[in-house]
Amino acid sequence: MPQRLIVRMRETMEQISDAAGLAAPQVGIPLRLAVLATPAELSALLIERGQQPVPLTVLVNASYRAVGRQRTPGFEGCLSVAGRQAVVTRSDRIRLTRENGTEQLLVEEHGRFGTRLVQYEVDHPHGTLYLDGAKLRSLSTTEQAKERWGAAGLAATAEQWGFQLP
Repeated sequence: MPQRLIVRMRETMEQISDAAGLAAPQVGIPLRLAVLATPAELSALLIERGQQPVPLTVLVNASYRAVGRQRTPGFEGCLSVAGRQAVVTRSDRIRLTRENGTEQLLVEEHGRFGTRLVQYEVDHPHGTLYLDGAKLRSLSTTEQAKERWGAAGLAATAEQWGFQLP
């Protein structure tokens, strides 16, 4: 994988407000490549909630599978569907297999926020958007989703819009 492309994708992602990841197909490049990192403004919130921000990670030819059966709902948004978010239920832990951009094969386990972000970005090059697995009744503006983010907010959203959470 050309390092120049990876660097350029990282720079592009960092220039976009609130972007936690960018997949090559989003910028017209038909490769199974994505870069991801927790944006600075979200890092403090994650730490406050006892979670670790995701460092800059390169996903080349990545795939994942669930570890265990525990699944958790959460609001997700996408640069390809700007200004909107919806509730998506994803695996709590995954085993990720990826190349890191230097042709080294890595196998890792991820949990918490990192799990959601990795699943989300690995799905993109496969043609899957978050809306494909979303509770469409939860579709909200980004501002509304930020107000509802968290367990209490998700429960209230599910009750208000009439869908079940796991």
